[in-house]
This record gives sequence, C-alpha cells and structure tokens, in this order.
Amino acid sequence: MYRPSVSSGSFASIIARRIALCTLALAVSIAVGCGGSKGSKDSVSGKVTSNNQPVSGLIEFTFSDGKMLASPLAPDGGYSIPAPPKGDAKVAVKGLGAPPGPGIKAGAEMPKGVDMPGGVGGGVQPPAKYGNPTTSGLTYTVKGGEEKKDFDLTP
Repeated sequence: MYRPSVSSGSFASIIARRIALCTLALAVSIAVGCGGSKGSKDSVSGKVTSNNQPVSGLIEFTFSDGKMLASPLAPDGGYSIPAPPKGDAKVAVKGLGAPPGPGIKAGAEMPKGVDMPGGVGGGVQPPAKYGNPTTSGLTYTVKGGEEKKDFDLTP
C-alpha cells in the first residue's frame, strides 16, 4: 500500500509559520481587545524609552482580573492599547530576545527573508528586569478616555 510522505517542512519554515501565527494572534488580540465596550474611545498610548533611546519589543498590561493586553513597540518606542479595562495594571516590557515560545529552540536564527512583525524593531533592548509584570515594578491605573503614559526604563 502506498502512503504519501507527509513532510512538515524544514526547521526554517516551521519557525516562519509559528512567527506568522503568533503575529496574527497578536494582531487579532490588539484589534479586538480583551475588554471594554464596543466603540469605546478609551485607550492608553505613549512611548517606551531607555536612556532616551526608543525600546524595541512589546509592552504588556496585565490587569487585576487577569486580562492581558499587549502592543508591539513602534520603531520610535510608541505603543497603543485600545479599549483597556479601567483599573490597576502591572506592566512588562519584553524585548526581541525574550525566551522563545514552545517548540522554538533558544538561539535559533531567523530564516532568510523572514522579518519580525511590523513595529517591533529599530530600538534598544529593554533591561531584562522589565520582562515580567509581577517583578518589573511598572504599574499604571487606567481611568478612562484617551490616556498618555510614557515609560522610561532604567538599567
């Protein structure tokens, strides 16, 4: 009996697919949001810097009810969190060198022709101590409306 070979592709194509899926999931969660009312004008935006240099990576707001909203950092360190729930949030800033997700080998090189998702490059890496929301020391209280909050990370 003939059984066709099922090949999932090379390691590079697996990495590329996982990055694409993660990027899509992040984009959907940012577009849809995890809370807030439909048509809400509430948002938190600002810039993340370290030593007056823009930071690359992403920023995460983790609220007391467990909801987490994230935004990639633009090349100038800018971010925007649409429709956040009101209340206290612990904040983390994760760089591009954050620990790899499940099934991705640490230190794996990006396949040629595969770029990181738009808006997450161009700045400096955040100090590692800011990568965990429970230990970063960064907090913010969302009150409602269009809010601005900049974060200046110290080494």
